[in-house]
Amino acid sequence: MNRPGPDDSQSQSDAVVDTANAKRRIVVVDDTRASAFMLGRLLELLGHDVSVCYDAQSALQSALDNPPEIIFSDIAMPDVDGYQFAQQVRAQSSLRKVKLVALTGYDSESDRQLAYAAGFDHHLVKPVTFEALQSLLS
Repeated sequence: MNRPGPDDSQSQSDAVVDTANAKRRIVVVDDTRASAFMLGRLLELLGHDVSVCYDAQSALQSALDNPPEIIFSDIAMPDVDGYQFAQQVRAQSSLRKVKLVALTGYDSESDRQLAYAAGFDHHLVKPVTFEALQSLLS
C-alpha cells in the first residue's frame, strides 16, 4: 500500500477535503460561541458552505432562507432547546429532508431516544471527533 509521503504533491488537508465527497450546505447552531465557531471553521476547512448561528431562531431563519443539507444543533440552548428546535425544523415542509445532527454532552440511551423522538437523525457527543464528522459527511 502506498502512503503519501512528505514529498507528495497532495497535502494531507487536500486529501481530507477529497473524502468529504461534495460541498454541502450546513448550518451549525450552538449558544456556546467558541464551540459553534470551531465546528463551523472545521467544516469550512473540509470544503463546506457553513452558516454559524448562536440561537435557534437565527438558525431556523438561516435554514429557511437557504435550506441546508445538514444542521448540527446543540441540545442545551437557553432560548429554545435542541429538541424544540428539531421539532420546529421538522414542521417546515421545505426542511423535512434536512439531516439533523444533535450535539450534546448527554450520552445515555434515554438521551439518544429523546433526540430521535424530537426528529434528529444522528446523535453526536461533545467533543465531536474528526473521525465522527468525516463518517457523517461521507
